[in-house]
Amino acid sequence: MRIYPSTRQGFTLVEMLLSVVLSEVGVSGILAAFTHPRRSYATISEVVSMQQNLRPALERMVRELRMAGYGVNVPDSEVAQWFPWVASATSRVVITQGATVNDPDELLVLGAFGAPESLVQTTTLPGDTQISLPAGDTALFNTIDKRVILVGRQEMARVIGISGNQLVISTDPTVVGQGLTHGYPSGAPVELVKAVSYRTGINTNEV
Repeated sequence: MRIYPSTRQGFTLVEMLLSVVLSEVGVSGILAAFTHPRRSYATISEVVSMQQNLRPALERMVRELRMAGYGVNVPDSEVAQWFPWVASATSRVVITQGATVNDPDELLVLGAFGAPESLVQTTTLPGDTQISLPAGDTALFNTIDKRVILVGRQEMARVIGISGNQLVISTDPTVVGQGLTHGYPSGAPVELVKAVSYRTGINTNEV
């Protein structure tokens, strides 16, 4: 039997290198096609997570803005006397623009927000300077920055002392011993009037 030499030739080095390069390009394209949607999904997930985390804060802000001024039943000219620890408290709602681009803008809102902190335990009479609360509830108030209260949803008073389960109060921001104008039955709400500030780039604060 006669054997003839093969006429088939192998790949040259250049052809091999070219095929490897083309293969890498193809694989890279396939990986990119899968990686881009994955990154997009991760980005969307982060955005959704941020929105979900932001929603409670926005709901709280909207609720407090709707309640702005509730419980602050005095003229704006007297607001500063009731909230001396808040330098910018000159009215129920105060908008302050930062002095420079690096200073935050501020929105200050005064009001009794949320549910009452406590309830009147014993019926009070006009002229009373003490309000009895259930045991332990006086810890929710103080004479510094938690001292402005709204009694019976109609009368502001300031806490000037705490004795046992009683708040010692005055209905005048500058005079000690000014009693209640009205009487309140047991179960009347006692609300804390707060100063809440919102600042750009900074967390909400209650002052």
